[in-house]
Amino acid sequence: MLPEYFTASSQTTPMTDLVNSASTDNISEITTLRTKVEIQALLQRSRNFLLPLHITKISIAIEGLALSASSEIETRLNADLRECGCHAGGITASIGVLVYLALLIAVAGWPSAWKWKHLLIGIAFCFAMAVLGKLFGLLRARVRFVRGLELLWESAEAANHVEREDESWH
Repeated sequence: MLPEYFTASSQTTPMTDLVNSASTDNISEITTLRTKVEIQALLQRSRNFLLPLHITKISIAIEGLALSASSEIETRLNADLRECGCHAGGITASIGVLVYLALLIAVAGWPSAWKWKHLLIGIAFCFAMAVLGKLFGLLRARVRFVRGLELLWESAEAANHVEREDESWH
């Protein structure tokens, strides 16, 4: 029998929305990961870098997983969810300004020889650098998020394995 997350139901939860819809306008407040099935569903969706996740916060409540490990992973996952890429965009825009000024001085000479077209080209170049930096920051955050989910999967698997060993001793 399939878990309730994969069955048709009139009642939806954040995980059913996550698994069943490619895009949704419902942004859940908190998504609680309780089972390996939920982790796997979120992991699959997260690997598609072009799809938004529609999740604002993750809470981990996996039975058998150490509290310290789950809170550490939860903190990292939520930090990656909040990452907007602005820091990387700002850095690349700053580098873009410095590179453009150096090239402009090398090619056109001192500022007295600069034309309006140089300013417009510089603005376009810096804007493009900022956008590329932001995209890089978002991509890097998503990759870290996927790695965090994989770590959570491995931790849940290990906790499940330890539980089975404990049961076999009884």
